[in-house]
Amino acid sequence: MNWTGKTVTLGQYGDFVTLSDVLMEDNPFDLVKESIFELSHLVARTVDIAAQDVIDAGTNVEYVGQADRASLTAANTLTAAELANGVRALRTKDAPTFD
Repeated sequence: MNWTGKTVTLGQYGDFVTLSDVLMEDNPFDLVKESIFELSHLVARTVDIAAQDVIDAGTNVEYVGQADRASLTAANTLTAAELANGVRALRTKDAPTFD
């Protein structure tokens, strides 16, 4: 049996809500439900930001007429032919499609 070690850097994301018994009894709103609602939106935004950071740092990018982002100019515009090339490249790599 072979074992492979991995080194990772852990990070903590998120927030928490503290609700007291007095607050829960004297409030007309369902604070647990409202807290879950707000925290679920926070989780979604956090996951989106983390995913976007990975996507932005990626190297699997195609640029119109250039090899990298720094070389792009105003003349590098997306045409129908360039878009067709991009779609063809994605289909070749079996990228999922969306309706």
